[in-house]
Amino acid sequence: MMMKIGGKGIARLGGFGISVMVRHWMKTLRYRSFLADPSIDPALPSFDGPVIFLFWHEYIPFPFYLRGRCNIAMLLSRHRDAELLSHAARYMGFKTVRGSTKRGGVASLRQLIDKGQTMNLTMTPDGPRGPRRTAAPGCVYLSSKLQIPLVCLGFGY
Repeated sequence: MMMKIGGKGIARLGGFGISVMVRHWMKTLRYRSFLADPSIDPALPSFDGPVIFLFWHEYIPFPFYLRGRCNIAMLLSRHRDAELLSHAARYMGFKTVRGSTKRGGVASLRQLIDKGQTMNLTMTPDGPRGPRRTAAPGCVYLSSKLQIPLVCLGFGY
């Protein structure tokens, strides 16, 4: 039986714990970073954004660790579990937008369009409900609406 997580204080504390765990866990991994075009790296001063970064759902810890505090807004679902992730994202230096196809889609799309004027965006096109590694069309729609490029990220370790 799963325990329900309640209270904003508990969610904040859990988010802080997740951010600490991700930082420590990522330090134990061996990975290489490769960018075919370094001009798309938001950590570099020469970066010319905004763009929409896409990565599969199972790779959430990588951008958390590698590109926090780079003027990025992350789309997260309104599900209770994502509440922890939203607090962790804020501790790691991301702004968040809450919504999904099923819940709050129009409102989150409006927020993303607003934030996409001045910030980079990031999302997982497959989402937590799946199907795994199958992209939903929302990211392409958002890219066309904002007239900013999609940058697909891949990670390996």
